[in-house]
Amino acid sequence: MKKEIVDNETDSYTMADFIREALERTKKIDIASGFFNVSGYARIKKELRIAAKQPGFNMRLLYGRETPIKETPDQSNYTGQDTPLNMELEKLAISVESAKLIDSLIDFIKQPIVQIRKNPRRFNHAKCYIFDEAAAVGSSNFTGAGLATNIELNAILYQPSAQEKVKEWFERRWKE
Repeated sequence: MKKEIVDNETDSYTMADFIREALERTKKIDIASGFFNVSGYARIKKELRIAAKQPGFNMRLLYGRETPIKETPDQSNYTGQDTPLNMELEKLAISVESAKLIDSLIDFIKQPIVQIRKNPRRFNHAKCYIFDEAAAVGSSNFTGAGLATNIELNAILYQPSAQEKVKEWFERRWKE
């Protein structure tokens, strides 16, 4: 059954679950998010890397600020507070797992199929995740908390006309 609302709570279904499922059926993902952190990547890493191997796949990320957490990327004891990315990296447990996760993220974003932009003039606070067959618009940042543990509210749009409006909005922001 297609989800229409994802709040990280109802039916124990999270935005990370939705993204992981959508990545199985798409050749692209465009993301606008006020914040991004390593923990957000960790939540969808496996499916994102599988999708990236598909011919023609591409990803664009438009973010407002680098925003991380004060805990380890697995979110096991996450308190819900976001802080700047450099602080997340400073607070990560010194471990082989953390090093592998950061290396994985760097390796992933270095690929030519991945483009990342930050609007230097205006803070992007909007959140949307655009796939081939759906678009999600709501409150979930591309952070570990936004994708799984915060109380969020995201509408999933399956109507082509609504998806097109979200795509047009994203293209305008991307070109700024």
